Amino acid sequence: MVRNAGWIALVTLVWGYAWVTMKVGLADVPPFLFSAMRLGIVAVLLLLLQLAMRKPLLPAKRVECSERLARVHGNDLAGHRFLL
Repeated sequence: MVRNAGWIALVTLVWGYAWVTMKVGLADVPPFLFSAMRLGIVAVLLLLLQLAMRKPLLPAKRVECSERLARVHGNDLAGHRFLL
């Protein structure tokens, strides 16, 4: 329970600090460039995390990848079916 509270506190701090970073960053950088920079930084961090955990970068089977995509898109469509 305490461990979960620590993770929640960490996510809250990171999320709250993101607003400060965006406000300061957008004062000097155009919005699209700022978003692209954020995406690039996070992509590199996630790649490093993936390598540090020694997990494969791609699924073992191509079928596994298509199954995951089907699940994601299926959930997305099921969640938004009432908006149509």
